Amino acid sequence: MVDTGATSTFIKAAIVHNIKHRRITPTQTRTTLADGHSTLIILGIVPLLVKINHVPTYVRAFVAENLTADMILGMDWCSKNNVEIYARKKEVVVWHHRLGKTTAHFNEQASVDVELADKICLQPYEEKVVQVNVALSSAQLVCFEPDIAECAKRAIASYTAVLTVSKCSSNVLLFNRTNLPNTIRKGTKLGSICFMSDKTNTHTLLDNKTEHVGMTSTNSELKPQANEVNAVIDKLTEHITNNQDRHDFLDILHQFRHTFDTSKATQAHVTIHHTIPTADARPTSVRPFYKTPQQRETLHNEVKKLLHDNVIRGSTSPWASPVILKKKPDGTYRFIVDFRRLNAVTKKDAYPQPTTEELLNRLAGHRFFTKLDLKSGYFQIPISEADKEKTAFVTQDGLYEFNVLAQGLMNAPPTFQRVMNNLIATGRWNYVVVYLDDILIFSDSIKEHKKHVAEVLSILQKARFRVSSSKCVIAVEKVEFLSHIITVAGIEPSPDKIQAILDIPSPKTLTQANRFIGKIGYYRKFIKDFAKIAAPIHKVTNKPGPKKREFYWAEEQQLAFDRFKQILTTPPLFLNFPDKSTPFILSTDASKVRVGGVLKQVVNGNLKVNYYLSRLLSQTESRYSTTEREALAIMWCLDKLRYYIGDSSITINTDHKPLVNFHKKLSFANKRVDSYLLKMQDMLPQIVEIKYKPGKENNDADYMTRQDDQGRDDKDEWPRGTVTWDDEVIATACTRSKTKQQQQPLLPTNDTVVLNTPIATKASTKSIPAATTPIDLTHDRIRQAQEGDSNITTIVKQLTDGKKNDQFCFQDNILFRLIRKKGRGTLSKVAYLPNSLISTAMDAFHDHPLSGHFGTTRTFNKLKARYWWPQMRRAVEQHIRSCDKCARHNIRRTKEDGHLKNIQPPDDVFQIVHMDFWGPMTTSDDGNRYVLVLTDNLSKYVIAEAYPDCTAKTAAKFFVEKYILVHGAPERLITDNGTHFSNALMKTITQTTNIKHAFSASYHPQTNGQVERFNATFSAQLAKYCNKEKSDWDVFLQQVVNAYNTGIHATTGFAPYELAFGRKFRSPFDSTSPVVKLSRATDFYKYLQRSRKIIINAACENIRQQHHLSKQRYDTNRKDTTYDIGDLVYVKVCSNRHKLDERWLGPFEIIQRCGDQNYIVGEQGTTRTDRCHVSQLRQVVERHNVALLAN
Repeated sequence: MVDTGATSTFIKAAIVHNIKHRRITPTQTRTTLADGHSTLIILGIVPLLVKINHVPTYVRAFVAENLTADMILGMDWCSKNNVEIYARKKEVVVWHHRLGKTTAHFNEQASVDVELADKICLQPYEEKVVQVNVALSSAQLVCFEPDIAECAKRAIASYTAVLTVSKCSSNVLLFNRTNLPNTIRKGTKLGSICFMSDKTNTHTLLDNKTEHVGMTSTNSELKPQANEVNAVIDKLTEHITNNQDRHDFLDILHQFRHTFDTSKATQAHVTIHHTIPTADARPTSVRPFYKTPQQRETLHNEVKKLLHDNVIRGSTSPWASPVILKKKPDGTYRFIVDFRRLNAVTKKDAYPQPTTEELLNRLAGHRFFTKLDLKSGYFQIPISEADKEKTAFVTQDGLYEFNVLAQGLMNAPPTFQRVMNNLIATGRWNYVVVYLDDILIFSDSIKEHKKHVAEVLSILQKARFRVSSSKCVIAVEKVEFLSHIITVAGIEPSPDKIQAILDIPSPKTLTQANRFIGKIGYYRKFIKDFAKIAAPIHKVTNKPGPKKREFYWAEEQQLAFDRFKQILTTPPLFLNFPDKSTPFILSTDASKVRVGGVLKQVVNGNLKVNYYLSRLLSQTESRYSTTEREALAIMWCLDKLRYYIGDSSITINTDHKPLVNFHKKLSFANKRVDSYLLKMQDMLPQIVEIKYKPGKENNDADYMTRQDDQGRDDKDEWPRGTVTWDDEVIATACTRSKTKQQQQPLLPTNDTVVLNTPIATKASTKSIPAATTPIDLTHDRIRQAQEGDSNITTIVKQLTDGKKNDQFCFQDNILFRLIRKKGRGTLSKVAYLPNSLISTAMDAFHDHPLSGHFGTTRTFNKLKARYWWPQMRRAVEQHIRSCDKCARHNIRRTKEDGHLKNIQPPDDVFQIVHMDFWGPMTTSDDGNRYVLVLTDNLSKYVIAEAYPDCTAKTAAKFFVEKYILVHGAPERLITDNGTHFSNALMKTITQTTNIKHAFSASYHPQTNGQVERFNATFSAQLAKYCNKEKSDWDVFLQQVVNAYNTGIHATTGFAPYELAFGRKFRSPFDSTSPVVKLSRATDFYKYLQRSRKIIINAACENIRQQHHLSKQRYDTNRKDTTYDIGDLVYVKVCSNRHKLDERWLGPFEIIQRCGDQNYIVGEQGTTRTDRCHVSQLRQVVERHNVALLAN
């Protein structure tokens, strides 16, 4: 490389050794690079002949050890050899006095290594701009390419960038891809730079002054998808209590993990493609609808995303459907294509949908169920190439067509069902049912179920289907499917079908009772003995005006009410299964607060109910017009019943005449109603008719929307079961003045506090629960309480007797404490709080929702601004430390309890061993997924084997065959508490061989840190040798273990092999000795014994020294807490915790102490026990009487 910024010529030492050269003159000097602080160590000076083409040139070059380029020709070479550089022509011309001139052109493909300038430590997922060294003094607009392999080894990522080099230095962006701190050494190669061609367009995004750039979106994209899939699989199996079964299902799900990876959109590989038969229909096309700039940008982004996912492609089709953007509640838009014109000319596919009764009958009597839901199922089904043009849609930016099955296309459900039947259902009648994108696997035994689940997942993965993990359940004994609950005991309707009836509250007024008995009369002719059942309710209803106050609702009426609800939700009036041979009838209605509907069928002349639906309207929906609310009721009910109705025809009854057959119109002249039609366009062909039915004939649906009209009855009505007005019953009715009064802020005046009113915000209808007793800290209350406090009365008596006291004053018959504010000379006065009110003040300023359960400082500052009493801060601290809610939810800001307890080194090797499983890993070519590792405590010698599973049998076989039969039985075995180690088989082995088996506490791997540390070491080494698919990791396992065992260990100072076997390891790369010396066996044995004793003693001393240093560091600012039997503690939640869940559970009782820092704790009132480390415990602080502290 020619560098005009370099004054001298340099050559890398490794290059000099490989070429012919004259003698090197040694020297020990340093030279400073152009950046002003980086230095190169010069090993010597060598004369060199450098030929440019056929022309020889001569130069004396400095030999350097750490040179990023092989050779740098500096200005000394240029001057001495008459070199001319033409940057514009990109050539170097060398003039020779005898041979003339020669020209060498720039090599634009050449690259220069880029190395990290200084050691850095990146925090988990941190992104940072770092300084790098380049073997160029300066350069403008060079292209940086990261070294992918080297970055992968270091668990970092960098990015292709355009850089400017100045003084041999530049900046690049690094990202830590792990969830652990990552230290990168100085001099690490990060990539290389090369010069760019003149045709390359560049844009400056960063300059060299940039110190840090945060890119949250980039960080999230770079987090490994494997971790997300692992978390999904763990969550799907966390409910399985049997550890062996859970591990088996984990293995199955991991084997087919690609089925759960939804990070990228995929198309299924199936033989059946969706077709759109339109016969000889002429193509229909429309112009794109008008969009605002914001909508157009949203549409552009959505199209861009679909193009990226290969869901759509550009089109030249004669067909064109318009696009609608429907605004969602969060302000974003939903992308919908209006295919109604295309659907109108599409020939209907009569492929049958399976009936609910048929599918559910096949499930009856089975015990285990797995439910799989395909992710964006339609988008995984390809469309026939010839019919893709018919799905074309038009925007203001272009014309596009779908590659996959789009939402809203007619015949989409039949195609989907045909694909799934052909792929999965056919031939597997005895253990799989499929209904569109819902797949249910059922089995009699867990063993069969594992086989069935594995088979179905194998088919899905082979076909490249993806499932939505949030809607999947694995190996459960109770599952909801097609609006029914299935268990081994039987099948019953889902509560959702009848919840609208079950939620109807009992009538509280005469009007409500009249409404109920009037609406239930709709079913009079279908309910046997209707008059007899309704008689108790008739007895208290239909009262004339003067007798309205005689209304009551007693047990007799409640029994009749409950009986009617039971009749409405059970056979024969209620159908568990729909009759597919009979059309459905859907009656809908909407009020100002609720929408609802009832799905029915007329079977053999008798009315049968299939489904009740009802929900409250949101605040926005309640402001819709009547037409919009009635249309919402229809479309919401259809959407909820989509899978229940299937492909059956349906007639809809509504009491709103303008909506009659509105589904047949392309435009209703109402944007909201049009959007409903567009959303449900694929179901519109199933609607036979939308009929008008007056409200008095639409009673069943009408009552679904008016069941909770409370507080709207006549003022003269009496609440049920009362002789006088009840304030609690009528509390929901407030006058305007009362409402204003309740909305006044509760700010204390004259240092008084009264808290006894529920508080509600405008954005929520829920209120903070009121205290059961008012919190009264008014001056009157304080004055009254001070009169009964002996300490206060003593001080008051002294003040009234004329004794001078600068700390107190007595005004308005209240004793005040005088407080001098810091930094100011002014005095302020606060009330002396008597002992009887201290607890009340604590509750008000810490426990009450307005105080928020904050910490000591915040609570103390609030209190001291208003009150004073002796030992005030101690009382606040004790109150908060003993607060149960704070103890359960607060984050611990200090180091965890417990000093470091090291295991003392044993007297000899193989006395104490540690064992653990590592994995699961990507399944290797030999089928292995786990590594079982055993480490000797003293020598650190490691034995490791790869296995396909992590079962108890595997662990026992390894321990006996690979260790005990080779090295003998150890005195002590240390493992974690997993079922592969804590089981009857391992217990039998350890007891038979007289081995003491010790377990680490749950979620405390530090106890078994010896083997955990090796796991972290060897996994990184394995990754450096694996192929791209990571399928040959087990091939290199033994080589990596051997390299570890034969290297010097930092703790002992010896190689593990040397300590274990008393001799040095002879490497295959070592040369053989020409002389072999044979000694007598007895002499060698004595020599071996002496040598082993010396090195073991030295190793033990080194271990103790390292233990001492580690303990000093670890114990600094850390409590060494101990507990006694019977103490109450909270236990830390170490896993499966959600955002608002408790961080600590309890209280638990200390039952037994196991060693120095482990305890057996038991839950009070149960037999549940668990082993916990002291760092996972927090003491329950008893709340003392604050009056004692004050005294």
